[in-house]
Amino acid sequence: MFRCLQLAVLLALGMVVCAGAIPVQPVWALKNTLFLGFSAEGEVVTRPFLAAGGPVAYVEGRDARTGKVSTRITFPEARDDLGLLALTPDLQTFAWLNRLGDVLTMRAGENHWTSSSPGLRGTEALVFSPDGRTLAAMNVNGYVQLWDVPKGERRATLLLQSQPRSLTFHPSRPLLAVNETRTAGSVTLWDTDTGQKVLTVPGLTGVLRPFQFAPDGTLFTRVGYSVGFLGLDLDRLGQGDWGMNVRTLPTFTEPCPPDSPAEVCARGVRAASFNADGSRVLLNILRTPQNVPASLLYDSKTSRRLKVIDTPGASATLTPDGQGLMLNTFQGEIQGVPLP
Repeated sequence: MFRCLQLAVLLALGMVVCAGAIPVQPVWALKNTLFLGFSAEGEVVTRPFLAAGGPVAYVEGRDARTGKVSTRITFPEARDDLGLLALTPDLQTFAWLNRLGDVLTMRAGENHWTSSSPGLRGTEALVFSPDGRTLAAMNVNGYVQLWDVPKGERRATLLLQSQPRSLTFHPSRPLLAVNETRTAGSVTLWDTDTGQKVLTVPGLTGVLRPFQFAPDGTLFTRVGYSVGFLGLDLDRLGQGDWGMNVRTLPTFTEPCPPDSPAEVCARGVRAASFNADGSRVLLNILRTPQNVPASLLYDSKTSRRLKVIDTPGASATLTPDGQGLMLNTFQGEIQGVPLP
């Protein structure tokens, strides 16, 4: 939903009223398919699902430009009991829960292990660290489990103050950032080697969207009416000190509806994605009084907005090469789109 501010306030904050958006034209589309992310080679990783049932027990790597299948990976160990699934970008390590959510299976090359634990019930997300050696299992019951992938054992359980809503690994350090629902102190940093909390990030409250580490190691999240890059001086954490600097992107604004008391409305960001080198960032928003999905493309270094793209009925993800979009439609279809 949009937030409305008076025009004078927006101008004082350096916000910019936007122009029209560019339409997109998909070049390929797949129905009844889940988009899981991208491989290290830039392939689109998908998982089909049956219209009358759940997802099937295999994933496919596809050419992002054509949608053609280049790789298929099966999971015979699952025996059609494949629930929540996570994978590493090299497509060599996989973790999944059974449909009941109480058995975790890991497959890393020739290594394979399974663990059954009551503490797995309620897991809402499985996420690998960038080096593939740690798996984070985010649980609705107020904790995150850290699993040691090579050893096949649980390394630590991070006890939170409220329900976790999202988590993100630092791209080069053994750190995990967790966002939970509590009003104050909703973002914490954890050492994934020891399971110890190293910092509660001040100034961040409630559920944040977006919430992810950028490729350069800054934390990209909501900042006031906008979104921005939070640079944490992590080298100072071991000295009992830390520093933070913030760089925000210009807030997207539009004329408010005629019956609104404000002249200009600021649009909130729903999700974000980066290209591989982090030089471009794509933001998902809702435009116009009808809340039509759209995307904003920014230069990450200069904070300059490059494009406003119409993506009606879908959320968009920037491809690793920065030359295309993957659209997830609200009807369960994924579409490959060249960047207009």
